[in-house]
Amino acid sequence: MAKNAGVLYDGSMAAILSETDDGYLLKYDAKYLAQPDSKSISFTLPKQKEEYTSKTLFAFFDGLIHEAGCWI
Repeated sequence: MAKNAGVLYDGSMAAILSETDDGYLLKYDAKYLAQPDSKSISFTLPKQKEEYTSKTLFAFFDGLIHEAGCWI
């Protein structure tokens, strides 16, 4: 079963981060992508319609977890 977390950028729902049995997925929200002034979550995860996949947690989020001292 996947674990999901909403990713906010400047108070707007920007994407969904999912942990699955196979790794991690990041999918930008379609409404967020449609906003002309919306920004990418990070330089390493530019805005795109296709989902990102990784066997390990994306480096951007991994860095945030260490700072916050918790999991999403």
